Amino acid sequence: MKRRVLSIWFAPTCLMLATAQAAPPPQNNKPLRPISKCLDAANINEWHIINDTTLTARNGPRYYVVKTAHKCQYLGKYGASINFRPSHGKMGSWRICGDIGETVSSRNQPPCAIQSVKRVDKKRFEAINRHAERNGNGAGQPTLPPRRH
Repeated sequence: MKRRVLSIWFAPTCLMLATAQAAPPPQNNKPLRPISKCLDAANINEWHIINDTTLTARNGPRYYVVKTAHKCQYLGKYGASINFRPSHGKMGSWRICGDIGETVSSRNQPPCAIQSVKRVDKKRFEAINRHAERNGNGAGQPTLPPRRH
């Protein structure tokens, strides 16, 4: 009887410990501030999909690396555009800063949560883009945010 009670207690405890150890470490990514330094989703000149979790984008002389929280394997694969959706906290702004609730998507790719947005210099931007799987430019981007109904 004692052995059965021990195994009933032991199995769930081991499962909880295994789950806790398998969880990824918390990310300490802080959103860009001030908002004026963030990626302007309405004015993207070019973008590059580096891999399933990383993309780069350019706004004029500003260069950004955007990381997604999870794999987005179809991002930019079908169609010539990617779509950023800002969080609801930035009223009237289409800036992507790495805040909670921001997403990126494209045709046949459900929205992917954005984990972080970082500014980089032109040299770093070009070096990262050498590994790009897919590319696009502002011509494929919507010039105005989609209307909400």
